[in-house]
Amino acid sequence: MTNSTAGQDPAEAQTPTPTPASDTSAGEATTPAEAESPEDADPSEVPSTEDLEEPSTEKDPGEEPKAPKREEPEPDHEAVGIGVVDTEEPQAG
Repeated sequence: MTNSTAGQDPAEAQTPTPTPASDTSAGEATTPAEAESPEDADPSEVPSTEDLEEPSTEKDPGEEPKAPKREEPEPDHEAVGIGVVDTEEPQAG
């Protein structure tokens, strides 16, 4: 570890300095009152339907990615495990 002062340390390494809250009556944090139900909540606190909607991940039929067309025939081998075994004739399976 090097000897450095707080002014020399990167911002991530420095301990944040607490700032006084606007309401310092008892030095305790206070939370706003919660509504009993969404109907009773302050309208500014309730998200709109548009805010809650998630974007669609579905694509239109014209936007779907297409596999490239193969110009060569299917290979004459069969994949087995992680290796490939060449075969002379197609095996009925």
